[in-house]
Amino acid sequence: MVIHDREDVEIIWEVLELPRDESGKLREPEARELQKATLEALRVRLLRLEQDPTPQDDEDLTLLTLLGPEPTERLRGAAGRLRAQRGIADRFAEGLKRARTYWPLIEAALAEQQIPIEIAALPFVESGYDPKARSAAGAVGLWQLMPATARGLGLKVDKGVDERLDPAASTRAAAKMLRKNHQMLGNWPLALTGYNHGPNGVRRAVAAVGSSDLVVLINQYEKSTWGFASKNFYAEFLAAVRVFAGHEPRFAEALRAAANEALTRNP
Repeated sequence: MVIHDREDVEIIWEVLELPRDESGKLREPEARELQKATLEALRVRLLRLEQDPTPQDDEDLTLLTLLGPEPTERLRGAAGRLRAQRGIADRFAEGLKRARTYWPLIEAALAEQQIPIEIAALPFVESGYDPKARSAAGAVGLWQLMPATARGLGLKVDKGVDERLDPAASTRAAAKMLRKNHQMLGNWPLALTGYNHGPNGVRRAVAAVGSSDLVVLINQYEKSTWGFASKNFYAEFLAAVRVFAGHEPRFAEALRAAANEALTRNP
């Protein structure tokens, strides 16, 4: 588990090894207690350092060193921006196994709708490449489509049939949605962010800030709904692309071919 600053994600306060039993299974109650205790202790320490950034022990010195030569500004409000993120290496490894089953199908569906091949990595972020995945909010399938969204994209969703569970049909629907996002927002970083945040919400952010640069939106747009998940969704996607390419030669080759084709079109 990594404990970091929610806004200044370069600041990693602590990395915890979570307790496991002899078989390697996570001891969940103990892990939750460790997380709670660590966050509370760190919160108290950061509040004290915000008031007086004079180190009282080696732990204080370590935290201040993380913040660089002028820690005062980065300490301001840091106690309220703590976030714990568990590692997902095991989940991603399972997703890689599933992805190899669905990769040819998804490659063909994306090519059919002229969607960049990189989008094949998006289900890692959405569902861990699990076509049966269901979220507490009601999203289903590889691409985690909500019922109303799926119906609007032409999928059948009722008591008898839920085409969100069909990898081919849901991929075509997701590609259609992403294409619409791109047409509305003008670039793929915004189109993918719109997949998570909603395209209209991203369009409002662009209008408010006066820029179509995602980095500018992340740094300048302020609204309660524009939170950690929306700001970091595209970065998660890029990470998934890199990991997938590092483990799946066919995907890496497809990326190289797409890059070469783009260079040929735009030397």
